[in-house]
Amino acid sequence: MPGGKTFACAALLLVCAAFYAEAASFAVQVVQKDLSHDEVRSISVLVEESLMDYLFDRGHIVTNIPAVISCGERDDEDAYAHGLEDAAEGSFEYFVEMVLNYNANSNGPEMNRLSNIKDISWTLTDVRSRKILKSSVKSVEKIMRNEDSEQGIRRFSMGIAQEIETFLKGQRK
Repeated sequence: MPGGKTFACAALLLVCAAFYAEAASFAVQVVQKDLSHDEVRSISVLVEESLMDYLFDRGHIVTNIPAVISCGERDDEDAYAHGLEDAAEGSFEYFVEMVLNYNANSNGPEMNRLSNIKDISWTLTDVRSRKILKSSVKSVEKIMRNEDSEQGIRRFSMGIAQEIETFLKGQRK
């Protein structure tokens, strides 16, 4: 049957189009607020990777903007402005900035421990309108010993990604 293959290809394209219609595009940037380090920590990279992996695994288009180190308010503003501009140049829908505030006493040997982070604040911005859609601060308080690890960092970061995705799903209804 000659029309069968054409129909099957058309049906497959429709299914793919429906899937990608729900996909959002994100540009993610991590800002490390840590005066004790002059290089981006591996923990910061792990937080970024975990958030991006979560969103990608859910079918979204995700890229990163290079992480930066902030020494104060002015650096924070510059990082946000440059990150948003990079997201606009890449034609992304959303810009996610994650600011990792490290504990002052976490300047020992590099260890991927969740307890080295005081809190993570994040901002979700609509790139086209430049409007901040949502922002939040997630504090790292008392954590169980088994959560003070790379796996704990991943779970913590994925919780933020889940919060972002849930918020956007509510907005699209």
